[in-house]
Amino acid sequence: MKIQKANKRHYLEILKLLADSNLPTEDVDIDAIDFQVGLNNNKVIAGGAVQSFGDNLLLRSVAVHSTQRGKRIGAQLVEKLVQDFGRKPIYLLTESTTGFFEQLGFIVIKRGEVPEGVQKSTQFSKICPASANPNYSRMDAKWRSIYLNILSLNFLVNNPG
Repeated sequence: MKIQKANKRHYLEILKLLADSNLPTEDVDIDAIDFQVGLNNNKVIAGGAVQSFGDNLLLRSVAVHSTQRGKRIGAQLVEKLVQDFGRKPIYLLTESTTGFFEQLGFIVIKRGEVPEGVQKSTQFSKICPASANPNYSRMDAKWRSIYLNILSLNFLVNNPG
């Protein structure tokens, strides 16, 4: 899989991937949001984005095609999405993938603990329901990278071939 910045030709594939994953598409704007896509034979198999709100980040719209799940593609994509942002705190909202993000070093927090700028985002204030769990990553990019490498090694050891 090749991960790269999304461009206009990926837009419809991103929307379909998000819709197929039951994720919101209302405010998807690849010009305004740093969207990355995972490509296999030039076809979008994964996507996700990071939005910056001052000193804080919102990780959003992370999706992997249903036929590609369980191959650590989501973990690779999340690492790529956050690696360039250094030590900025990263927040996300999820209803169904809390366990996945906990494996990547995120912890569940209360909605009131999320910074005001992130809370005012369209994702947080209008699109994601109140039942969505906010998560937060305390690890900086260096430690997150080390942690993901350990997870990758464990996956390879437990899933040879």
